Amino acid sequence: MNDLSLSEQQQIRRNSLNELKKLGIDPYPAAGYKTNIFTADIHRNHRPDENRFADV
Repeated sequence: MNDLSLSEQQQIRRNSLNELKKLGIDPYPAAGYKTNIFTADIHRNHRPDENRFADV
């Protein structure tokens, strides 16, 4: 896509994005979350209480 087909707002955003990249800043960093439990552990340690479920 060339710059002529972009709106003024899109051009400003692209310029800002390029400036951040030039400064070595990742504008879209991946969120990092530490894993403290796995689904297998949850299934193994927490049995469903079927009495808590009711037909509606």
